[in-house]
Amino acid sequence: MKGIRVAAVMTVLAAVLVPSYAGDWPGWRGPTRNGLATDATPLLDALPEGGPKKLWESEPLHGRGGGGHGSPVVAEGRVYVFADWGYNVPKEDRVITANVLNAYGYAPDMPAELSSKVEQARTSEERTKLDRRTLNPWINEWLKANVPEKQKKFRGAAQTRLRAGAQAVPLDVLAKMATVKDKVFPNQQALDQWFKDNGIDDATRKEAIRRVKTTNPASRDFVVCLDAETGKTLWKTEVPSKGGQSHEASTTPVVADGRVYVITASSAVVCLDAKTGNEIWKKTPFEKRSSVHSSVLVADGVVVASSARGTVGLDAGSGEPLWEAKKVRADDPSPVAWKSGNQTCVLINSRKLTCLDAKSGRVYWEAPGGGSATPAVVGDYLACIFRRKLVVYKLAADKAEELWTMEFNEDYASPLIYEGHVYAIGTPRGKKEGRAVCVELATGKVKWDADPAGAPTCASPVVADDKLVSFATHDLLLTKASPDKYQELGRHKISGSGWTSPAITDGKLFCRIGTKVVCYDLAKQ
Repeated sequence: MKGIRVAAVMTVLAAVLVPSYAGDWPGWRGPTRNGLATDATPLLDALPEGGPKKLWESEPLHGRGGGGHGSPVVAEGRVYVFADWGYNVPKEDRVITANVLNAYGYAPDMPAELSSKVEQARTSEERTKLDRRTLNPWINEWLKANVPEKQKKFRGAAQTRLRAGAQAVPLDVLAKMATVKDKVFPNQQALDQWFKDNGIDDATRKEAIRRVKTTNPASRDFVVCLDAETGKTLWKTEVPSKGGQSHEASTTPVVADGRVYVITASSAVVCLDAKTGNEIWKKTPFEKRSSVHSSVLVADGVVVASSARGTVGLDAGSGEPLWEAKKVRADDPSPVAWKSGNQTCVLINSRKLTCLDAKSGRVYWEAPGGGSATPAVVGDYLACIFRRKLVVYKLAADKAEELWTMEFNEDYASPLIYEGHVYAIGTPRGKKEGRAVCVELATGKVKWDADPAGAPTCASPVVADDKLVSFATHDLLLTKASPDKYQELGRHKISGSGWTSPAITDGKLFCRIGTKVVCYDLAKQ
């Protein structure tokens, strides 16, 4: 009966959020923005040896850099992704910056005695005999023996020069380069002439300018639409870009009423036709460009967009501004809808957890919040991770009552509420192994607390058919979503999953892996 009640609540919320076909995954964290699939397709009981069947992979979505961290969404037989295409633009001038000097281990305030030790060690016979396998352990032992705690700020520079060994740029050359730090040389020839005029030989010059930038990063941002059956690109629409940062296209589109909505890296909100990719409207609701990694929410005909400069509500049809809440700032967590009686509310986890009216932007209440995770809401329960805690609130029209809290270090991946329990994954600070917990929703009683091999990424997990799908280091991980015990149902080696979260619909798993979207078949045969 519990599962039926939860399903009923999710059905109502899905209708409020994003009108969609049954089983669609039309936005960040699914149809109800809590990581729960709404279709009942039975999934594999365990991942087969060799991994699940790959149905297709798309063409590359981006070039240089990570292409952003936008997750794939699925609606009406199509997959939508927001990504940037990074590339390098040649530059004419040359500048020796502080970063260039630091890259060679230049630390002019390093004590002379320590500097002398480093220079002797990097050219020593012992250093020349080291290979890739033995180099790092030797460096670590040398630093431990020769760099006291009071001089720890020089460990990075010492490490750089020890690693370079005999190939390190001489300190006297670096000192000369420091005299023209930040000077703009009009071209490469002018910089080469400066080295020649200062008596620096050609071999040293080539090594010394290796870190000087010869290009500037640039990028173009796109919303890409793929056929969900084949992975074929159906259309690609360019949207406003922030420029050179290839990871800034990190928001996830949302599909509603035949339209695709996305907030871009330049903090513009764009509405496209879902079938053609044609622009319907574009707005710049924030006064200045702002850091944005939060995905927009569409609820009751309102597009809610959050950034580091505040939160706005726009008319979904026209893009016209409806309200603004400048003090409600959230550049990482995404807004979530919650139904309070007949009222549609928006919950935003920023410096505080804030509850607003979707239509007017009126603030109803605030509660402690923070961090980067998007809250998970099922019924009147909310789970979130912030300030090294996993917290559960019971929501009401006028307040949020804290039910319980427990220590939990990771605050990037969002938790899940499923069948009366909270599931969360993360990586404790200072550890390489992950942590996964299952906690009773109503009481805070820990059902299990496991240390799965491989640190989880920042990707938020999803659940379907009593299975939890998540990413660990280089692994796609399938786990039983049960309070009885932590039970892995299989792992599959992958690479480049990054911080994006998968979409699951009709037994198919859509993942953004490396430069592509990949579709796996998880359906039980």
